[in-house]
Amino acid sequence: MCERDLRWVHSARNHDTIRAASGSDKRISFRDHRIWFDCSDFVDKLVFTEDEKAKGVILYDRRSNYWGFYLRPSVNPHAGLGRVMLSLTLLWLKREGVKVIKAEVKRENYGSRGLHESLGFKLAGATELAIEYEKEIKDGNA
Repeated sequence: MCERDLRWVHSARNHDTIRAASGSDKRISFRDHRIWFDCSDFVDKLVFTEDEKAKGVILYDRRSNYWGFYLRPSVNPHAGLGRVMLSLTLLWLKREGVKVIKAEVKRENYGSRGLHESLGFKLAGATELAIEYEKEIKDGNA
């Protein structure tokens, strides 16, 4: 992710559907968004484009091995782009030597839960609000 992506990612992070999926009702100020962008050097921010238009972003925290993702609100969530983004990111993480990837998904986010499960993520725990998933990344298993 680079400087030119800041505005659309900020807008996406504040979109009602993305805030609902992330479990936050709080709007993010551009100032706080900027601080997040500048200070999270341990988080890889991968922007996926199609026809030179940003369609989605994946955030991967190298300290905790957690990832999160969202599609631009104008993208059809049933078009398969989420699966493509996550599958390509798994291949990249494998090449980077990552052995385990984790995700925390809000309980009501059935689309993301189903996507993670279809990609081989296993239940690793649960809280009242979220399901914890984990996937081992090994040869032939990205």
